[in-house]
Amino acid sequence: MKHIFKSFGETKRHPFIIATLLAISTIGLFMTTEMTATQAQSIKQPTTFSQHKPAKKPTKTNQTTSFNQQRQAALTRGNVPTLWSQGYQGQGMVIAVIDSGIQNHPDLGLSNNQTAKISKADAQQLIAQKGYGKYISPKIPFAYDYVNNNNDDTAADSTSGFHGEEVGGVAAANGVETNQAKYMKGVAPQAQLLNLKVFGGFADEIPNDVARAIHDAVDLGADVINLSLGLAQPHQSLTDEEQAAVKYATDHGVFVSVAGSNYGHAGSLETNANDLSDSTTTTYEPANSGTIADPGVANSAMTVGSANTKTGSKSAMSSFSAWGPTPEFAFKPDITAPGDHIATIDENKTYTFDSGTSFASPYIAGSAALVLQRVHKDQPNLKGAALVNAAKVALMNASQPMNNSQFPGEIVSPRLQGAGVVNVANAANLNAAATDAATGSGAVALRQIGQITNFSLNVTNHVAIPQTYRVDTTTGPDTETRKADKNGIGVVHDVKINGASLTASLPTITVDPGKTVKLDFKLDLGSQAARNKIAEGYISLVNSDAKQNLTIPYMGYYGDATTEQIIDQPANQTGSDFGGGYMIDNHNTPLGVSDRTSLASYINAGSPETASNRWDATPGKVDDDKIAISPNGDGKMDVANPYVFAKQSLAKVQAAILNSKGQVIRVIDQETNTDKSIHDLGSDANNDLALSVSMRPNPTALTWNGQAYDRATGKMKVVPDGRYQYRIETTNFNDGADKVQDWTLPVQVDTKAPKIVKATYHRGRLTVGYRDSGVGFTKLSAMAVKVGKKVAGVSLNNSGRQNQGITHYTLSKKLSKIS
Repeated sequence: MKHIFKSFGETKRHPFIIATLLAISTIGLFMTTEMTATQAQSIKQPTTFSQHKPAKKPTKTNQTTSFNQQRQAALTRGNVPTLWSQGYQGQGMVIAVIDSGIQNHPDLGLSNNQTAKISKADAQQLIAQKGYGKYISPKIPFAYDYVNNNNDDTAADSTSGFHGEEVGGVAAANGVETNQAKYMKGVAPQAQLLNLKVFGGFADEIPNDVARAIHDAVDLGADVINLSLGLAQPHQSLTDEEQAAVKYATDHGVFVSVAGSNYGHAGSLETNANDLSDSTTTTYEPANSGTIADPGVANSAMTVGSANTKTGSKSAMSSFSAWGPTPEFAFKPDITAPGDHIATIDENKTYTFDSGTSFASPYIAGSAALVLQRVHKDQPNLKGAALVNAAKVALMNASQPMNNSQFPGEIVSPRLQGAGVVNVANAANLNAAATDAATGSGAVALRQIGQITNFSLNVTNHVAIPQTYRVDTTTGPDTETRKADKNGIGVVHDVKINGASLTASLPTITVDPGKTVKLDFKLDLGSQAARNKIAEGYISLVNSDAKQNLTIPYMGYYGDATTEQIIDQPANQTGSDFGGGYMIDNHNTPLGVSDRTSLASYINAGSPETASNRWDATPGKVDDDKIAISPNGDGKMDVANPYVFAKQSLAKVQAAILNSKGQVIRVIDQETNTDKSIHDLGSDANNDLALSVSMRPNPTALTWNGQAYDRATGKMKVVPDGRYQYRIETTNFNDGADKVQDWTLPVQVDTKAPKIVKATYHRGRLTVGYRDSGVGFTKLSAMAVKVGKKVAGVSLNNSGRQNQGITHYTLSKKLSKIS
């Protein structure tokens, strides 16, 4: 085997005519509209979860009335003004904004500096103790830049972006109405803000910077932390630095609100047929719909989805809002808040609208500050994790599940809206709490389940009068469905599971003051439920006072999630969802189609539209028998690198090479905690396995260079020519029959050059005989004919099944004269 652009073999020459064989390889990502895994990583979009693109500043508005109306609509949506009227506006509370920095703004102040929890003297003492930090104002008593580790670059600027400015405004801006001018009121306007900057010029946050900022927020006396950022789709793990820091905060009584992400449903991919990626419009049905980022997956965090600001029948989830569950089917997101077209403050004393779970999260951060303010008054002995969980459960219990505006009569999935849309006034004034008896959570995560599953709720009365509830289980059990069009595109939504039921041990309960009643439930999916599908719904505990109603979502996976084929089917086989599953070489040329030059000639012959269509169809033309490398060190087709897509986040991925006997001759790499393949908002392509965050230090780690360990020399050595298997072994986070799966592709090593055995030229006609003892040729294989300085590509007219043949080429009159 040999590569493009080189002469080889027994080349027979007529004066000035050179015939050069172009041996088997496959087309690479040479088109400028395509991008490799490494290239895609290098331009990965920022992971703050706002919807505007970072290169484009948010749209400003000069419409004062529209701005003020939209601000008020968002506050009304979560019933915030009602709680304000009761005296709770965040006085004495502190919200840490861990983001891109906060710039001074006229609307960032306190109405009464005496209500501040952290005085200037307190702040200066804390700064002296830490040896870093900066006092900004009574509203912002502490600021620090964790990216550059200095006190000078704490404000939002054009380098870091003004995302943090907007987030801070949603949480706690305190603008004053004057002469009908625009002004911004956040959810907790009297709360202080800690400005903890973790974004600089680099698109992603550094986990250690985030963790340090979380620890400092706790030390500085924060009551609430907001994180409108995230990476990847990991499982829940306290070995994860950010998740461990979140638990540290909640264990110390600090509430943590985290944006879920803007990736929509995991099945919402970027394809030629789907221009609505990162939404509820899906291209396939994965076993796990989750796209929650890290640290939003953290168990003790409150993970937030985004909705619009409308009420009633016009209320709807934001199309981009992330879906749960986590990879191991833990319940996420927890709650939803307004995050679509949100009014807030912006750079240089201006105002803007923006969208994203980035702005739903600070809405919940402000809501938590108000609820905690009330809890401190009513239950002053609650501390640590118990305090945080009380506020989290109250917010979830008081939430109001939304109906699906696209599908009348159906509820929005708990995997999308969590417990429902926040109602902060109801949350702060609840008389009781309903929790999963096994975990103490405000939701029931059943994980993988069978046809019949039992679980229990604890209902606890916090007030001095009995509380009576009617148990309503009619919202569910539901499952996910979609009606796909001819291109396989469909909108996911929930429908009832025929024959399924959720029954409670009691139809009504009365809970005496200070007591807890346990309610038992039996979930029976019946005989008609499809296996390997979600089962979910809501339990409502209905009080005579609707403001005291309690809501608890539940969710489980009926079946075995490990039976899903984890590595997507190759594009040259039926059932491929991502259109990948092939090998590329060191120039990102897919192996198994043709040599790079021959294929480039084929692709680019014709109109740009034809070229695009041919390029899109190329992966489907891969011939497994022609996948080969020639590891001779010339930099061309020396390696085989898998361009593959994983449908679930994985505990472990191992890449190995097997010989013709099925024996492992080399383990190339072993990765842990890799990410599922989804479409990354702002990217032109879906994320392949190599774009996992855990693989960023070495995105080419899965590449095989054709070598294996030679025991005789104790060194790595190119293996003999022949057939090998490239195997990817995956290990699921979930237990099941197929927890470990294998995915293989054949790879041949072929270092022998094809030969031109005979070449004749007579009266403008060139006849060339050729043969190859290795992998051979494909239908697209060609030879290069050079006449003087002119070069022409000549098809070998090979069927792809013969390793030898004869081809003819008639020179034009002009080239004949030259020859």
